[in-house]
Amino acid sequence: MVVARSPSAAAASMADSLFERFEVEFDAGTHPVFHGGELITGSLKIQLKKEVTINAIRIQFRGRAVYLDPKHPTKEAAEKLMI
Repeated sequence: MVVARSPSAAAASMADSLFERFEVEFDAGTHPVFHGGELITGSLKIQLKKEVTINAIRIQFRGRAVYLDPKHPTKEAAEKLMI
């Protein structure tokens, strides 16, 4: 799975001036599902437009968790947005 970036307008402008390509590719395939404590692996693919010094790369994940309670009489799902 390749994930495209979704930065703010200011960050997008700066990123567009630096990066020709910026992709995160997970080893989990096209529809990854991750569980607590699981090791997430993959690769970061960057192609620069010009020479630049990079001291650090910070990756922030967002996701959604859905829990189906088997003991609930209506088998209701509790959904929590994780940011």
